[in-house]
Amino acid sequence: MQQYYGDEVRIIPANGKKSRNNRVNGGNFGKKFVVLVIVVCVIALLFTAFYSPLPSDKVRIFTRSWYFVETYAESDYEKVVLESENAKERGGGGFVINDGNFIVTIALFSVKQNAQTVAQKNDGAKVYEVVISGGVIERNEPLISALNLHGEIYDNLHSSLVDFENGKSSEALVLFTAQGWIDNAKKIQNDLPTDKYLLVNNYLIKIMSSLENLIKDEKHTLASRVRYALCEIVYERAKLSKLL
Repeated sequence: MQQYYGDEVRIIPANGKKSRNNRVNGGNFGKKFVVLVIVVCVIALLFTAFYSPLPSDKVRIFTRSWYFVETYAESDYEKVVLESENAKERGGGGFVINDGNFIVTIALFSVKQNAQTVAQKNDGAKVYEVVISGGVIERNEPLISALNLHGEIYDNLHSSLVDFENGKSSEALVLFTAQGWIDNAKKIQNDLPTDKYLLVNNYLIKIMSSLENLIKDEKHTLASRVRYALCEIVYERAKLSKLL
């Protein structure tokens, strides 16, 4: 039956609704196409900014996150020191981060999921993310080695600790590994002009000091000492990235 409007019968074409839908859909398609073009352009600009070839005398250091397992936070430093020692007695690193509050951390991970797994096994623990900012630096091999050293130390020492805890390695071998990284840091330091890279040189000194403490400390377990050293080295690297 035809629809009735007033005094006249209006014949509505059978394809009228379809034509209207086509117009509406066509308009939506146009809008979606514009949005798609904008998104593609933004992605292209970002890709160009981050992945375009650099001059031969430059190299890019990429931003990276590291994940600490936080178990305690307090503004009272004396309470934090006590909790840090308690964490060390249980095999945790007990490294303290100062970001307004004093934060006790027990372990460090390069993968967030691993940190979350450990945090879930400790009541009240959570993941504390630290970002090491990237940037473009000159292509200087000792400088590049210094800025990447924290990751190499983490991979090697963390693996050594896992082997030790699984009975596949000895304490002597873990300490030998730590000494090897001290020697490596010293070599990089000798090759890096101190006057030009004072901040990086100071960071290398902190790396060596942390590893020496790992070797000499007889009060805490090996696991605690390794975890503390790794937390300290990566955290100091994050602080350095804010100054470069």
